[in-house]
Amino acid sequence: MQLQYFAVDGTKLENCIRVPDVLYDILGFGIPKGLVGLDMDTGLVKVHLTKTKTTHMKLGRLLHKSGIAGDVCRDYSSKLRAIVLSMKGAKLELTESGDEAFEIYRDGPNSCMSNMECVKAYDSDDIAVAYVRVEGRILARAVVCKDEDIGLRYTCIYGNSNLMKPLLEEAGYSEGTLSGCTLSLLRDDFGNTLLPYLDCGTRVSEYGDYLSIHEGGDFESQNTAGILGEVCDCCETILSQDETYWDEHTEQSLCNECFSETNVWVDDRHYNINSDEVVEVSGKGYILREDAIYVHSEDEWFAQEDCVYSEYSEEDYRAIDVVTAITDIYEEEGETCYRGDCTNIDNVWVHGDVLALYEEHMDTQMNMDL
Repeated sequence: MQLQYFAVDGTKLENCIRVPDVLYDILGFGIPKGLVGLDMDTGLVKVHLTKTKTTHMKLGRLLHKSGIAGDVCRDYSSKLRAIVLSMKGAKLELTESGDEAFEIYRDGPNSCMSNMECVKAYDSDDIAVAYVRVEGRILARAVVCKDEDIGLRYTCIYGNSNLMKPLLEEAGYSEGTLSGCTLSLLRDDFGNTLLPYLDCGTRVSEYGDYLSIHEGGDFESQNTAGILGEVCDCCETILSQDETYWDEHTEQSLCNECFSETNVWVDDRHYNINSDEVVEVSGKGYILREDAIYVHSEDEWFAQEDCVYSEYSEEDYRAIDVVTAITDIYEEEGETCYRGDCTNIDNVWVHGDVLALYEEHMDTQMNMDL
């Protein structure tokens, strides 16, 4: 039996839902000019073009003609389609086996776990994959805890969430984690324990012939490789928990090889080589930045004990690159200067700033001696 409702203008429309009951909540900004109804068979909106002429079109097209941005139009159209489908008898279904879970992931909304054997671990007494199938197509799915004693909960919805969420909530499910549930323990041909990516973020532990999901588990559950174990965030190698190293600088969990390539041991602790706290110095590897000096003439960092400060140029230099040079021809004592800025004359270093005056002074002295 088809329902009949009145549109905005009070006109009786065959098989149409009254506009305010459906579209006001979706659109928020108000009903576009001319929109008077929604056809439940087609999902098209009824629009008055003139006082005597009407037509049916997709909501997205009408919104686009009204000046709404394309991505916004698509979003509103998707929400409307979800409502239409739910009103046309879409229902919530639960998988009953791991093989069925594999089929739902294979045929339904795409994700990193599609076509992966690890989802067969959802063959569990307290976990199932909930899904909605309309006209042979799987439009949405979500992993759920189906055990009422643990608490009916659902995790991330893939596909048409506007369609599935109301159905989940109507069935008594609320959004949450899978903590307290178990997964079947399955292994691949290489002996690896299979583990699907758990969107709820809870960790897992291996017990006998099952995996336990709980907050303090031995292993993380966000592994797109579909295998139990900690994952190196750099090379994605699967590791046991005691084989991983935490890099504070990048906030990543790394295998020993990747950690060793990017971290150094300095002053009784590890530092990432890109940390502002350490620098690489010539001939000595990495040291604390506070113990190093940047030498502009070399464009490199050096250990403080290997550098000398020149008060004359107000620059730091490598100790092996400085000499005591004359900077004032009337002062016998020289100053610490960069060798590259000085010239050696008869075993006396003279800074370039006073070289001409020094040579002129020496010529004068020589003539006086004659």
